[in-house]
Amino acid sequence: MVCKRLYIAQFLLLVALCALQLHCSSAMKIGFLGLGTINNACATGLLTCAEPPTAVTVSPRNAAKAAALAAKFPELVTVGIQL
Repeated sequence: MVCKRLYIAQFLLLVALCALQLHCSSAMKIGFLGLGTINNACATGLLTCAEPPTAVTVSPRNAAKAAALAAKFPELVTVGIQL
């Protein structure tokens, strides 16, 4: 049951981020806690939008995926928690 709720929550997040992609603002800053398959797809989608966010911060929970995303978009992605 918990797994089903998690997938529903991730799906709703994906829908919300797809809606954001349609209205990207050049002044937008976004952060992702955990960079699994879904968050990686959402972040990549936002970063490839016509007007991507000015900054995307990703947590280093999955260091390999975070480093790969930062290497693909070095001017926009920061790995680490910024308070």
